[in-house]
Amino acid sequence: MKVAHKSALSEPLTGMFAQTVNAGSADRFANKSPAFPTPRPASSNALATAFDVNAENGPHNVGRQHAERDALVTAIDALAAAVFVVEANTRVTLCNAAAEHLVARGDFVVRDGMLAPCGPTGHTALRAALAKAEGRPALFALQAPSGPLIAALVPVRADGTFAVIVNLREKKSPAIDQALMQAFGFTRREVNVLIPLLRGQSIEAAAADLGIAVSTARSHLHKLLAKTETTRQGELIQKVLRLLPPVALDA
Repeated sequence: MKVAHKSALSEPLTGMFAQTVNAGSADRFANKSPAFPTPRPASSNALATAFDVNAENGPHNVGRQHAERDALVTAIDALAAAVFVVEANTRVTLCNAAAEHLVARGDFVVRDGMLAPCGPTGHTALRAALAKAEGRPALFALQAPSGPLIAALVPVRADGTFAVIVNLREKKSPAIDQALMQAFGFTRREVNVLIPLLRGQSIEAAAADLGIAVSTARSHLHKLLAKTETTRQGELIQKVLRLLPPVALDA
């Protein structure tokens, strides 16, 4: 199984996240056996079910469930969103490559296996969100060193296992440019103006970065609006962002 590229800080993390399933499994499971113990009561939650391995089902079913779990780990690792799977006491049992990036840039820290958001109120905010979790997804805000973040807390198991999910803005990728050109018929120059807008830049800032006149950038913007059948810059950005899958692409 292919494991995503590790960040500069993944060496200390890898010491904590050891392989627990088989030689081909992702190495971001915590050093437990297994990271998601079984059996447990049946659940309608698809994510929780995929992580179940019940020896009573027989070798064939156990092997299939291990394969399904490995496939799900691969999918989680490909997400641009950072995913930490934690117990109710904040002990990390799984994280993906994007989560390691958050740790590497100093927005989260893992000490003695416990997850803590950095910043003045991060640890308190996470603990409070876990304490009042009611079996459905919830949002909580963090004042991280890199700036404000909004995290989602998603229950994945009835025993108090949660996923902490933080969206990360995708870096520029040729694959994204090409996909947008194919989807809407954008030209290369139009995409060059669009990408900075998707990152939150103004049309003036985009023009300056591209070394073109603001009037030229506005001309490209008008063509972008026409091709997406939108009338405002904000509407254009929302329409395009809704179409982009949240996966980490190589630049």
